[in-house]
Amino acid sequence: MAIRRWFLLPLAMAWALSFSWGWAVAQSPAALAAHGVTVAVDPGHGGKDVGAKGSMGTTENQICLTLAQRLTQMLELSYRVVLTRGDDFEISQSERSAIANNQKADMLISIHTGAGFVHAAGGVVIYYYQPTAKSAGPSGSTLSGEGLTPWQDLQLSHRADSQRLARHLKTAFEAVAGMPDVRLVSAPLLVLQGADMPAVVIEVGSLSNPAEEERLNNPLQQENLAQAIMKGLEGYLAEGH
Repeated sequence: MAIRRWFLLPLAMAWALSFSWGWAVAQSPAALAAHGVTVAVDPGHGGKDVGAKGSMGTTENQICLTLAQRLTQMLELSYRVVLTRGDDFEISQSERSAIANNQKADMLISIHTGAGFVHAAGGVVIYYYQPTAKSAGPSGSTLSGEGLTPWQDLQLSHRADSQRLARHLKTAFEAVAGMPDVRLVSAPLLVLQGADMPAVVIEVGSLSNPAEEERLNNPLQQENLAQAIMKGLEGYLAEGH
């Protein structure tokens, strides 16, 4: 029996090595690079703070939560994911970045929808932090003030990486068939200000636009949006962070 076990040991080791090698080849470079990466996903608004509302009654808080949950299911295969809220309850903007900081997240993705007085307005808008920007932010968002102390403006040290993350997300969204205009905008958003990691806010469409409200309610389109966010993150990671 001892001789048999000695004979079979090399075969078992060879099988294990071939299995692990095959697994590594099957994984994408981005998935391998994602080992140990934590992504904080932040569904905007929540609870009594419903955010924007469309003509069909769609509310921003529910669209953001649905999309965040879809995205989380995709990301969990390769990443550790932290949701700032997993249900429909209210949470302050400063608490959102604090959760990401406490969980030592490597990046923060805050999901929103847009709204405006012009029904034809729409498209995807990706925001990164800029303390002196004058741009308007997502619906219901708060802009940070001036003269902040360093610990109140943690995002400044990550601004270059946040811009790079935003560019990868823009490229991923533009690759989706039928996707409306995709823009990058800098703004002094409070949810980004306190994030001690690369961070962006994504407006995935405008609820004041009936066509976009319908698109945001479509499960297939929600899947496309979540896929685009994931591919943008993978592109960012593949480049090195």
